[in-house]
Amino acid sequence: MPDDGWLVSGSTSPDEICGYYDGQAATYDSTLASWGYDAPWRVAELLLQSLPADGAPQTVLDAGCGTGLAGQALRDAGFGGRLLGVDLSPDSIVRAAARDIYESVVVGDLQQPLAYEDDSVDGVVCVGVLTYVPDVAAIWREFCRVARPGGVVVLTQRDDIWRERRCNQVVHDLERDGRWVVVHLSPPASYLPGNADFGDDIRVRYLAARVRR
Repeated sequence: MPDDGWLVSGSTSPDEICGYYDGQAATYDSTLASWGYDAPWRVAELLLQSLPADGAPQTVLDAGCGTGLAGQALRDAGFGGRLLGVDLSPDSIVRAAARDIYESVVVGDLQQPLAYEDDSVDGVVCVGVLTYVPDVAAIWREFCRVARPGGVVVLTQRDDIWRERRCNQVVHDLERDGRWVVVHLSPPASYLPGNADFGDDIRVRYLAARVRR
């Protein structure tokens, strides 16, 4: 998976993002494994700890599902509800669908409004994606819109971009506006320790929030 700094620079052009991930879909999972990438499994654990435990059927949206690593992590952790996936890369979606763990997997751009109804899912996960979505407030508000009150949003954001895009302020604004309550925010954690461009220098934050309205 040649990088040449592309992952670090984090283009926000949908055409560039799609082209890159289409080109890497065949080797994506194995390359990330070689870099020590464990974010999908951490997110799955956070989500399952936070979802309402009322016994009702649950639906989770995997926003930016890629080849389906987060969905697979959820299944491996015991999630038995409905999984929906959306991603910009058609070639990645083919691989996600082939896992046979999603009810539906569709092409979609997270820089645009999500094609899901209000209050239509119990949880949203977004793992390793938000580098490419410059309007933090817009996408986080979309996650709150599609999640039911009491539902959970779990996401990752690179720590350098967290600071650059003033994510603390967005978190505060959403809490002030009554859109969510943060239940977990990690300190910067290891992200891609085996990637020469990331190593110990670029780390990641994990956020879990309960939706209100």
